[in-house]
Amino acid sequence: MTDFDIKLGEIFARLRQEHNYSQQYVADCMGVSKSTVHNWEKGKRQMFAHQFMELCAFYGVRPADIAEEIDNASIQRQ
Repeated sequence: MTDFDIKLGEIFARLRQEHNYSQQYVADCMGVSKSTVHNWEKGKRQMFAHQFMELCAFYGVRPADIAEEIDNASIQRQ
């Protein structure tokens, strides 16, 4: 589990909550189990690149915006 995985998970958890989606709903839409979504959001499991891209499209965000948010978070920690 890396800081990157944890921050990425936090971002996707926040997006899910902003859309009022359950983990089960996201899992069903993504074709994965609810535990997979849970583990992504907790930073316990890495997602494949295509899953990252699909989640970005699902939530209507640009991958570059996610990358920028992660980058800004690591700058604030230093």
